Amino acid sequence: MTLQVTEFARWQLRLTLQDLKRKPGNRHIELERQVRDVLLSLKSLDKRATPISGLSELPYREVVIGSYHLFFRTVEDTLWLVGLWPPLYPE
Repeated sequence: MTLQVTEFARWQLRLTLQDLKRKPGNRHIELERQVRDVLLSLKSLDKRATPISGLSELPYREVVIGSYHLFFRTVEDTLWLVGLWPPLYPE
């Protein structure tokens, strides 16, 4: 299985990290490390990814990292990172 990242997901991740860098503390470093750990271990990712709560009929799965949600979709032998949602109510 290979991993691909959509342009939209890449943009969302970059924007989220830039936003966290402007805030006090090092939360951007921790989020970046956790996302990298998830994306680099496809076996671990497959175990952590669950159907979207309340929307299990959709072909997407999510991994929750703190209050951030990473959304994935499997197409043939490729796992696509399709989106990242930051917390609904910023910390």
